[in-house]
Amino acid sequence: MGTEEDHAYRTGLTSRDGYPARLNPDARSLRALAHPLRLQILDILRLEGPATATALADRLSVLPGSASWHLTKLAEHGYIEEVPELGNRRDRWWRSIKVLLQYAEAMEAGPDQARSTTEFMITGLGQDLARAVAFLRQEWDFEWRHAAIFNNYDQLFLDPPTLEQLRSELWSLLGRYTQNPSTTPQASRVIFTMQAYPYRPNDPSSPTSDDPATG
Repeated sequence: MGTEEDHAYRTGLTSRDGYPARLNPDARSLRALAHPLRLQILDILRLEGPATATALADRLSVLPGSASWHLTKLAEHGYIEEVPELGNRRDRWWRSIKVLLQYAEAMEAGPDQARSTTEFMITGLGQDLARAVAFLRQEWDFEWRHAAIFNNYDQLFLDPPTLEQLRSELWSLLGRYTQNPSTTPQASRVIFTMQAYPYRPNDPSSPTSDDPATG
């Protein structure tokens, strides 16, 4: 399913954690993620594992036919794949394929690709924020609340090569914890969100203290 160009992005590729991954979806494929229900489906499959259209429909309070149609579209564009060893005559199981973007390269690949990549990343950041807000509103014991990270470290002054070095060191550190997960009964999936980007003072596109919306 999908175009030959779409499949070329996926061939033989896996993410850092060893799961199937999709590298650099083109603008057409990124636009296929515009529907909020598809993004919800991808989130559930990625964070909770394989599921059927029926289970997803129950979870999201939609008709099974609607869930199945969106699953088909996600598969056509290479964001999910069937898990035949789990399926039977009645139900097809699906798992997510992780999306990997080379951000800088995508932004240089033409205005259509740059626009689609920007919208995809903005949507992803919105999902990250929604998950963090959900945690804050949920009941957790003191240990988890004490261990949670909600810090914004803004005292770095780096050039691009140094920021790249910092990124590499952080990936290496996270890799160590990925390869050696906690095995205690209290262990739970942890979502680590990380952003690092240069700050440009007096950027007209950024909110300022004079903007009434920020007051």
